[in-house]
Amino acid sequence: QLPRPLYGYLSVLDIRVLPQGGGLYKSEQKEATVCLDLSTRRRLTRWTSPYTDETLTPIGFVSPTNTYYFDTTGTYMRDLPAARSGVKVQDWRSSATDVWVTEGRAATFPSAITEAEFPRAYSGPIRRSVDILTLRASAADFADTRIRSVPSTLTMVSDTPWPLWMMMGRRAGGALWHRFGQKYASMADLPGPNREVMEEAYPGFLSDPWGFDFPPFGTAAQMRRLKAEGVIR
Repeated sequence: QLPRPLYGYLSVLDIRVLPQGGGLYKSEQKEATVCLDLSTRRRLTRWTSPYTDETLTPIGFVSPTNTYYFDTTGTYMRDLPAARSGVKVQDWRSSATDVWVTEGRAATFPSAITEAEFPRAYSGPIRRSVDILTLRASAADFADTRIRSVPSTLTMVSDTPWPLWMMMGRRAGGALWHRFGQKYASMADLPGPNREVMEEAYPGFLSDPWGFDFPPFGTAAQMRRLKAEGVIR
């Protein structure tokens, strides 16, 4: 079967890239994500699962600082290995007018919840995802050494486990995410509707992503708070 559309989302990331020398770069990013209604593109607060007919509370998140390292051997998440002997994973393509670079990432991370506290959501101690992302830029901008941050657009596909708040537990399947967006010079350049949705969900994040109090807005923290309030079980 083809994947079925479930819900939309808006993600805003603030990214800073720091040269480490020797062709190595360190990228730090803060991310906030809001679930959206597919039709209205407004914040989604209640959602009925087509798999279980249960009405659920969608949960977005604000991330801690996520760190990546980049060089010609590939991308490394969180920590830089002592020996960077991997194969080059960035796939560069170009035409007379455009440049594309595609990267694949495979992530393995521990579950943020336990089976004892959320038996209907828990899918196992380890969660895995695969991301394929492509950046596109103007060949003229890319070749211009005076430009410190090359304007670009992004498309991305991710194969992930079910979102925890969907209460799918160990059911077969998962979510395919299709993302598209672009780089902005500053938060002030975000489109108005996107700013409104983000401010409604996480007041203050856009003005100070690095100083935002993110722990209360992690997925597990929100699920525990909603459980204590009797909203989810």
